[in-house]
Amino acid sequence: MSSYEVKRGDTLSQIAKQYNMDYKELARNNKISNPDKIYVGQKIVVPSKEPDMAAQVQAAQQPVRKEPVKQKAPVRKEPVKQEAPVRKEPVKQEAPSLMSKPSRLENPVRNEDPLIPTNVRQFVYDLFGGSETLTEQDLKQEEKEALRKAALRAQRQGKKAIEYSDYGTQTEGQSQYADVGGGGGALDFVTKVFDPEYSMKTTVGQARIEQDDEGNTIIVDRYNFNDSDDKFSFTGLMSGIKRAGFNPYAQLRNIARELGSGEGEGSEVRINLGKLASTDVKKIEGLI
Repeated sequence: MSSYEVKRGDTLSQIAKQYNMDYKELARNNKISNPDKIYVGQKIVVPSKEPDMAAQVQAAQQPVRKEPVKQKAPVRKEPVKQEAPVRKEPVKQEAPSLMSKPSRLENPVRNEDPLIPTNVRQFVYDLFGGSETLTEQDLKQEEKEALRKAALRAQRQGKKAIEYSDYGTQTEGQSQYADVGGGGGALDFVTKVFDPEYSMKTTVGQARIEQDDEGNTIIVDRYNFNDSDDKFSFTGLMSGIKRAGFNPYAQLRNIARELGSGEGEGSEVRINLGKLASTDVKKIEGLI
């Protein structure tokens, strides 16, 4: 019999294998109740046999089998779903209706005069039912100056209203209404339309002169036609066309009579001419 001192890493089964015996028998001979529990330095009684050297060599050469480290399966990331872009439907622009009242559009560039004279623009605006107030912002600069001169002429004579004669468009000796219809053919009428004094005469016409609390001169009127019919008459329109013939002004008045605003209707005219100094009245005397 001999003894074997347990070393670090030894197991009872290894020791038993070295001595060609069963580990259970070795455990029983050494009164080891639990073969898995032996400790370093423990004396193990074994038979007096030479240990199996081949087994010892094989045990020494046998590599310690390491359990492979289990690789965690990579977490599969679901691709982020890209939301389809929301397609914005274009805003439908409603087509302008001839029956709806148009809005007066302000001149986008304040320092730039409109190309079309005010008398033409206001005439068309009224035919389509426009009713917004006509102000100094709607006038061409030359028209505003022409209206200012007319107001000064009227004030010089002590009047509280502008009359047709105050625009000074008629020839000396003529009636103040003589040139309202253009005074000649179509070419002469077109020329008159683009004249600032004539534009104001046929847009504002006879108008009140008022003063506000700040001393500004305000021209007050209403754009309409005193011979306008309440109801449209196709027969009346055709008869008027026949009567007017080749006179462009008469043709326009015929259309206005059927489609334009009557008395008490149409756009209010409220034009602020600013403060007119008394010296301006004296200066205007040379322009009469």
